[in-house]
Amino acid sequence: MRNVSAAAHDEEARVTKRILIVDDDRTLREVLKNFFLAFEHGHTYEIATAPDGTYAIGALLQGQFDLVLLDMRMPLMGGLDVLTQMRHHDIRVPVLMLTGNQDTKAAAEALKHGVFAYVPKPVAMAHLEHLVALALSSVPPAADDRRRAAQHDPTPESTVPVS
Repeated sequence: MRNVSAAAHDEEARVTKRILIVDDDRTLREVLKNFFLAFEHGHTYEIATAPDGTYAIGALLQGQFDLVLLDMRMPLMGGLDVLTQMRHHDIRVPVLMLTGNQDTKAAAEALKHGVFAYVPKPVAMAHLEHLVALALSSVPPAADDRRRAAQHDPTPESTVPVS
């Protein structure tokens, strides 16, 4: 049996990863949110959700995320438009593009826009778990990158207001 101080140390060592789930399907957002809450990769997860691309951009401008799960086809602003806006605002975070579209041209377009992986719907949870682990281990946390960039920015307005 482990002692209490070892268990406390393990909990302190767990890193919280911030995940943004963007999909116009409320049920899928909830399924994915529950998936992350049950996930076991040595991290705890803080989950934010957005019903479309416009809400996603607002969330990305106001906070740092370690991973974005992004639906390709949504009303108002689709996933490729969100990626374009992310690049415009220099938001660098791994993106897993989710889509019900099995078109290989769409997959190529998403990959050309810099997504980490293209994930077809219905989502195979074991495959998603593997991709999430790879994406989170492949780059430093986005929050750390943006904090470092803000510390080196000589201009006082290092954040972008959301209107």
